[in-house]
Amino acid sequence: MKRLVGVSLIVFFVLLLTLRLPATEEVVEQLPATKPTIQKTLIPINDQPEFYIDYGLSFIKQDQPIIDSKILLVPHHLLPVKQIGEAFASAPNEKRVILLAPDHFSGCPTFVCTTEADFSYQAITIPTVAAEQSPITKSDFLFTREHAIRGLLPFLKKRWPESELIPITIKADADVETIDRLAQWILTELQRGDTYLVATIDLSHYLPAYLADIHDLVTIRDLLTPDPERWKPMEIDNPPIARIVQTLSRDLGLKGSVQSHTNSLRLVQSKKEREGTSHVIIRYSNEGEVPEEVSTILYTDPSRKIYSIEDRYYWGFDQIITTSTKQDWAEVITPTTTTRIDLPFERIDGLNKPVIDSVQAR
Repeated sequence: MKRLVGVSLIVFFVLLLTLRLPATEEVVEQLPATKPTIQKTLIPINDQPEFYIDYGLSFIKQDQPIIDSKILLVPHHLLPVKQIGEAFASAPNEKRVILLAPDHFSGCPTFVCTTEADFSYQAITIPTVAAEQSPITKSDFLFTREHAIRGLLPFLKKRWPESELIPITIKADADVETIDRLAQWILTELQRGDTYLVATIDLSHYLPAYLADIHDLVTIRDLLTPDPERWKPMEIDNPPIARIVQTLSRDLGLKGSVQSHTNSLRLVQSKKEREGTSHVIIRYSNEGEVPEEVSTILYTDPSRKIYSIEDRYYWGFDQIITTSTKQDWAEVITPTTTTRIDLPFERIDGLNKPVIDSVQAR
């Protein structure tokens, strides 16, 4: 009985204390809302020739006169950095800049790739924005090796320090459907009015300078002609980019103007025969030049057995004539005729009317 009374008293005093204590509200601290942090890939530009890049960047100055254009075609071989820097310096001010470059090492899992990685050059961070459009695939890996993108990004960053930079690569063997879909997307972007296209290709590779000059005449003629069907025979490292530029210049009513044409062998005053690369810088705007009428014919001997696509002697020629010497006669093959010529002969004038001692057509 005493135990029961004791327990009752304890319960009574607990209830009494509870009633006398002031009510307290539970306070929950409200933390400010935060956005999830996106960890971006950082790609250093540490294997490019800084001496060349820095020299080229020195030509990009704030007081440079602006030349109106919508597309700038530049090389990514960095010997002509002075010309590259001058071309960027006079490019117009835009909020968004697309950089279209070759995928040299086929690192993209599809034909066309983009990235939103940050790039770093010396102490400068160069953020990029990915292109959000099919058939473009996001992939950071290939941009760790693609020198065409990484070599030119410092130029874009200095010329357009506050603009969105959108890097895109395309493979040299991309199919026409993919090429044209990409061209259509870029066309839509350029029609926004605040977007600029920088496309990059290099011209003749592994040729003597005098032979590269012949190939380049044909290539430049075609690059100045707004006809996308001229893209395949060009002596360049990425014909799809040429098709895209030609399509855009046609659809936007642009004309090209050659700003610079150089050859690496001449720039370094080298006497090497087959180690050259040539370059062209073309600006596309409402005013430009009329393409030069150029026609080239290659006379060659099939005994040289040139079959590989990497042997570029055949590239860019409008017509090819082969002469095969037999015992006492020669066989001249053109795209439309095969002619037997008895030896010896004096000369051949023109393509279809040889002037010789004796001619027998097969």
